[in-house]
Amino acid sequence: MVASGYSGAPHDSFAAAGGMCGGGEVAGYYRIYLMDRENHIRSFRVISCLRDEDAVAEAKLLLGEYPCVEVWNGARLVRRLTLRGD
Repeated sequence: MVASGYSGAPHDSFAAAGGMCGGGEVAGYYRIYLMDRENHIRSFRVISCLRDEDAVAEAKLLLGEYPCVEVWNGARLVRRLTLRGD
């Protein structure tokens, strides 16, 4: 489940949107930062996923719209993806 323009407590936004993925397992919240060619943040998405790999898969879907995306879980950079593959 993807939310953008996030405001308020995470559980409020995702509860209203039905934002838990998986059958009853606790999901983690991830931020996907959408970057321009100068590595400036242009937008972001907040998603809820069970695993890092799921969050990275969601980010890959946005990669064509932006030349670079970063997936963060709290203060931890999960992965940086670019159109060049680095």
